[in-house]
Amino acid sequence: MIKFYISLTAFVFIGLTSCSSHKKALADRTRTDTLAVAQPSVERSEIKNPYYNVNLQLDLFQKNISFYGGNSTENWELFIKKDSTFTFDLNGKKTVFEFSKGTQEAAGTRYHSKKVIETTDTIQQEKITITISKQVISESSSMSYLPFFVTVIIEDQKTSTTYSGGGFYITNPALHDIWVLDSLNNEKADTEKFSQGLPRLEFNLNGGKVNGYSGCNELMGTYYTIQNEIVINPLASTTKFCVGTSGESAFLELLNKTGFEYQIHNLRLTLQNRDKTKLVFKKVD
Repeated sequence: MIKFYISLTAFVFIGLTSCSSHKKALADRTRTDTLAVAQPSVERSEIKNPYYNVNLQLDLFQKNISFYGGNSTENWELFIKKDSTFTFDLNGKKTVFEFSKGTQEAAGTRYHSKKVIETTDTIQQEKITITISKQVISESSSMSYLPFFVTVIIEDQKTSTTYSGGGFYITNPALHDIWVLDSLNNEKADTEKFSQGLPRLEFNLNGGKVNGYSGCNELMGTYYTIQNEIVINPLASTTKFCVGTSGESAFLELLNKTGFEYQIHNLRLTLQNRDKTKLVFKKVD
């Protein structure tokens, strides 16, 4: 147990140092706007898995892309622009389809469009069907993963071709920060219940990682978003016992609930569960 705690603490320290170094290198444009501290965009040809590239995610967010999918081995990419278009890029040849609202089916969320707006492909494509399902997959070329499984069916006058890969919903880059607990269920966080320090969470867009502190123990794990919803997967934790941390159990009970609607406003991050319980954090750096 002691070895596990030491290694876990070291891992958390490295993660925090990495994120802090990243922010320091990007900062000094605007103190309060996370969007303003991004590095210049990098070329997509340099990226094997954009889920692990903060700068590309920022670029996609600024272009109003709500979902990205792709398979680097098959050399295709999918860009869903919110309430606007579906763009399918195969070997650098792009076809833009008119947006249509998705439907919820047993297989996942399905989109279907029959109207082509523009194309650079010599083959006249006519239809696109997209299915997004919750299934963690490995990206073989980069030995990493994406939180959603994507299938794309492209049809022309004669043939139908199916492409499969991974994808993710674009997260608001302002989440990429350190947040300290401000209130639980509208009650101000009581420092007497957290004598070792208030709980905090640090979200990192690089691979959907999250580290934190519960008021006594260190936390680590992953998360993903679906539009304005955030899902925090079960978190690993150290097992220390601390005196004067009676608020820790209530905090963890709320945090371990499945699925939150998240909102960022006035340097506050609100996580509200479907049962209306909520946690509010404030930005600290």
